[in-house]
Amino acid sequence: MKPVVAAFIMCLTLCSFAFAQEGQKNDKTSTAPAQATATAPTESATTTAPAVATKTTAPVDATKVEGNQQPENPSPAQNTPTEPSGKPMTFALHTSNQGQCPTCRWISAEGNIVPDTPASFNRFLEENKLADPLSTPDGLLISFHSNGGDILAAIALGREIRKHNFDTTVGNTIVNPLESEKLANQNDDKSADKAESKADDKDKTENNSASETQEVKTVSERIDGICREACIWAFLGGRARNVNNGKLELRTYRPPLDGAGTTSGQEVSVRQQQLADIAYIADYSEEMGFNPVIAFLNWDNADSHIFSSDEIRNYSIDFSPDVIGQWQLAPINETLVAIASSNDKKTSARLYCDSHKTMFLEISGPTRYSAENYQNYQQTVQTLQIWGMSVGINQVQANLSEGRVVYTIELPKSPLQDWHVDAPFLKGDNVAEPLKGIFNIEFSDMPGLKQAARFVMNNCPSTSR
Repeated sequence: MKPVVAAFIMCLTLCSFAFAQEGQKNDKTSTAPAQATATAPTESATTTAPAVATKTTAPVDATKVEGNQQPENPSPAQNTPTEPSGKPMTFALHTSNQGQCPTCRWISAEGNIVPDTPASFNRFLEENKLADPLSTPDGLLISFHSNGGDILAAIALGREIRKHNFDTTVGNTIVNPLESEKLANQNDDKSADKAESKADDKDKTENNSASETQEVKTVSERIDGICREACIWAFLGGRARNVNNGKLELRTYRPPLDGAGTTSGQEVSVRQQQLADIAYIADYSEEMGFNPVIAFLNWDNADSHIFSSDEIRNYSIDFSPDVIGQWQLAPINETLVAIASSNDKKTSARLYCDSHKTMFLEISGPTRYSAENYQNYQQTVQTLQIWGMSVGINQVQANLSEGRVVYTIELPKSPLQDWHVDAPFLKGDNVAEPLKGIFNIEFSDMPGLKQAARFVMNNCPSTSR
């Protein structure tokens, strides 16, 4: 265990655990990270929690749905999140075939993060055959609903989530019973058999009861959730992150630099600890792509800080790694080109023109698809849409090399006013589900793109060069 880790847990764990344990009595939690991360709790510790911690006060309307879908605009009262469980975090795999999401899958992560949680998460992935990245080629969503817990374990969990290329959100997963229509028919059968003997009627009642138990199914859905304290660090491990309508709360702890009884030597030690904490958070933020200032927004306040939608956006708590934006001009060979990159810096784009004033878009980035996949795509897709304009498949090239692909698209000779800022996508028409990730790019800075394109068009190379 590095000293910086010990410093970090001493500095921030106090307030993280304090919030998660509020309302619990006589429940002692270890704060020695070096030992806790190496020792898993027993089964009894995993399944036992104070009764107060599991009590919820959610109104019935919070989970009420019609047609197995949530209301599009629920009232604030209906949207009030229920309190997370005080038990150790558990994971469950959910699949929804309701509403507009016939193939949605997600993992619910609910409860307090304890030292064994990262290992428990890996066991869950193994048991559900999700540990192999090829088992989830399109990624998987982790939905958090938690009061926090062990900070070091939360960061370790975040790193496991990133290693498996999973996305994260904040949401409380509820499971409702979905009764079969067959139950109504069974009730009709009972009425028709009233004339039979009591013995036969008893047997049928027992059989019907057993049948009802077998026929009852469930449907899972996500409603607004809460992610507090250490939970936030695990959430930030997501490759793509979306808080949605969930609530993020974080309480920071500032060691006193000039408190009563603090010697000059102790003050120096505390300053070193603060710097170590900042360095530790900065390292994790660089890994995950968020602004480390979020840990210190509440520096002088003992109350929890609830993140606003502006803070969630500005500090990259919400994060879309593949979106390309922020176009800039760059001189190349006496011409101008427009360049941009994705939020995770793994994909780059270049807009340029030739001596015939034909515009081209070149995109280079990682790909999980094979040459055979691209060949099938070009045989089945005839047209792509780029910024609201149609492009034939014969105007598109894809060159693969060592896990990367370079797309080159000849753009239509259309005026810039035909580049629609409200259609910031490149995607194919009528693409088969397994191939939807090919030629599928989103752009976030369409006004900047159009402005840069004007300069590029005015500086195309001449035929004399």
